Amino acid sequence: MNSKIISLLIISAAIFCVICPVQADAGQSEQITITASGDGSYYKGEVITFSGEDTVSDYVYLFICGPLIDPNGVKPDDPGTAAETGNVDTFSRAAVADNDTWKYVLFNVTDFEPGTYTVFAVTEPNNIEDLSKGTYDSVSIAIQRPFITVQVSEPVVQRGEELVITGNASWMPHSVAIWVLGFNYWNGAENGSMVTVIPEDDGSYSYVLDGNETAKMEDGKYYAIVQHPMYNDEFNVITEDDSSGNGVLVTGIRTESTEEDGPGFYIGGNYALRGADAAEALIEEIDSADIDDTYDKCEFEIKGQVENS
Repeated sequence: MNSKIISLLIISAAIFCVICPVQADAGQSEQITITASGDGSYYKGEVITFSGEDTVSDYVYLFICGPLIDPNGVKPDDPGTAAETGNVDTFSRAAVADNDTWKYVLFNVTDFEPGTYTVFAVTEPNNIEDLSKGTYDSVSIAIQRPFITVQVSEPVVQRGEELVITGNASWMPHSVAIWVLGFNYWNGAENGSMVTVIPEDDGSYSYVLDGNETAKMEDGKYYAIVQHPMYNDEFNVITEDDSSGNGVLVTGIRTESTEEDGPGFYIGGNYALRGADAAEALIEEIDSADIDDTYDKCEFEIKGQVENS
């Protein structure tokens, strides 16, 4: 055979070996994987377990990227620490077992704001800028904010008819507060305190204004506001008796220890706000930046009287 042809064949074979290396046996290829427990959606305070396989290194290094944190990633269990390539202390680390599996438990996600995040598992301590230097895999997770919904059985009812207020509260709070406000009506007036109900196991709740109660209510517009205690499972907007004896106050308990409690407003007594004014003041209090709670609202109308049969 011509020596030039032989040389070309040898060179071609060498190039083929470089471009298309021989595949490793099944199950022995170098790789790393990561999955997250559950459905990928979590609330603050929940435990998330990450796990996977790693046939490359003895340790898996983890960092997380997402909104309002360092763009190069941060340490999952210490979001104030930016992931720094080459510095193992700035990554969460999980040992790889003899069977090439690994697991890492993130005990809560309290320090992360609601949003979508990506958790990276890398074979070397490399942040987002240096991923190409090693082998990695990633998984997306969503941090959700607890919410509450409310609706009424009928938008217009007559005095003497039953009205049912229902909805759903996520994250399973121990109770939710129900505020029903009209021009001359507050559903907590008889006891002088806010009204709470315990949700069912599926998060649904129900509150009934029976015919005897609606019979006391004047014609007009009413506001149903439901309050969720959120992450700390404690109401930060509450009712309390005014020490001066002027009535019942709605007060915001600030979550920051350096903040004083808000002045609040009267919901019972001679100085009580009424109807739309009371509803607006309550919403403003719950909406305050230093209040942890959230709410939903709807309206209904009392109109006319049920005719006796």
